[in-house]
Amino acid sequence: MPRTYEAVYIFDSTLEDAAINEKINRFHGMLRATEQPEVAHWGRRQLAYSIGPRENGYYVVSKFSTEPTTRTIARSDASSPTRGRFFPRD
Repeated sequence: MPRTYEAVYIFDSTLEDAAINEKINRFHGMLRATEQPEVAHWGRRQLAYSIGPRENGYYVVSKFSTEPTTRTIARSDASSPTRGRFFPRD
């Protein structure tokens, strides 16, 4: 039985909008979601604390339904430090 999850993606704020949308589409493709995910672009914001030299990030919130066996997004390529963790919305 599918569960509803929410994920917050924080991308490098220097990425172009097209690159951000491409990454989101790639991540959603890995989810095997049962329906089209809801996506809310929060935009560029200051991080709560610095991550390396970065003080800003581009925030995207996604809500989706998938089977509980889909837990994490694996690194999609070696050049991307992106990691994901999903939390159920019950």
